[in-house]
Amino acid sequence: IFSGFSYTWLSLTPMVAEWLSHVTRKYRGA
Repeated sequence: IFSGFSYTWLSLTPMVAEWLSHVTRKYRGA
């Protein structure tokens, strides 16, 4: 279970980082 969770987390992390950078950019622009 933990290994599967870690694999999923590692797969989602790049997406979350990209989303966070996008949101931060939006707030800075506003």
